[in-house]
Formats: sequence, C-alpha cells, structure tokens
Amino acid sequence: MNFISFNNDYIAFLPEIFFLIAINLIIVYSVIYTTSPFFDYPLLVNNVSWLGIQTLFILLYLIYNNFLNNTVIFNNLLIVDYFGSFIKCCLVVGTISVLFMCLRYNKFEFVNGFEFIVLILLTILGTLMLVSSYDLISMYLAIELQSFCSYIHASYKRNNEFSAERGLKY
Repeated sequence: MNFISFNNDYIAFLPEIFFLIAINLIIVYSVIYTTSPFFDYPLLVNNVSWLGIQTLFILLYLIYNNFLNNTVIFNNLLIVDYFGSFIKCCLVVGTISVLFMCLRYNKFEFVNGFEFIVLILLTILGTLMLVSSYDLISMYLAIELQSFCSYIHASYKRNNEFSAERGLKY
C-alpha cells in the first residue's frame, strides 16, 4: 500500500465528503421548504428523490474517477482501493435503482415525508464507509451509522402495526 500524506487524504476521501455535504444540503433544502408558509407547505418527496438520484450520479462519477487508489488514509483508519471502488459503484447503482422504485412507491403508498429518501441516503453513506473501513473503530462507526438509519426506516409508518413490530424487533 502507498502511504500518502495527510493533505491528500481528503482528496482520496472526496466522494464520501461530497456525499455527506450533499445529504446535509438536501436536508436543509427540505426543512426550509416544507416548513415555509410562503411556499404553501409543499410536499417534496419527488423533489428530494430526484435530488438524491442526481447526487448519486455525481457520487458514482467521483468514485469511478478517483485517481488515488491503493492508499490507506487517515492514519490507517480507511482504505481506498480498486475492489472497494468497484463495490461502491455497485452499491450506488443499486441505490439509484431503489430511488427510482421509490418514486412509484411514494405515489401508491402516499408517503409524504422527505425523511424516507434521506434515510436511504444516510444508510448508503454508512455502507460506503463500511466498505472503506480499514480499522475496527471505523468499521464499528460505519455499522452504527448504517444500523441507526435502518432502525428508523424499519418503523417508518407510524399507523401500521407491522411497522411498529418491525421497529421493536429490530
């Protein structure tokens, strides 16, 4: 493995940093517009879905064109290699297809909360971190991020008794 300086660590980790910033911007956009009486409290599920899909396409481009591969970054905390990049690309493509399916699901099930899409994006961020983990601490934190979002996602529908049961069991 090539050990690079700390200044290049952020360049090697740029796709995940971009994805985290994009998720935060999507959350800020959604919260501002859904709570605004000026915009008449719009439903933003489709908008957030399309923003998530566009973000994932940019993330796929950044992962595919990452020129710093076969490196261990952040003092042996994370690893960036070709196999991990391939797995990340597969995860992102799968998530893009899931978000396309969510567009139709939101119409049939009348899901009106943008949090549904944001939780999917945060779960994928945890999965991407899990793929890149090189140390046990980073693996644990990635699993915690992924599972915390999955707990909420399992019990998302409040009025459904099966959803409450899934949340309690999970």
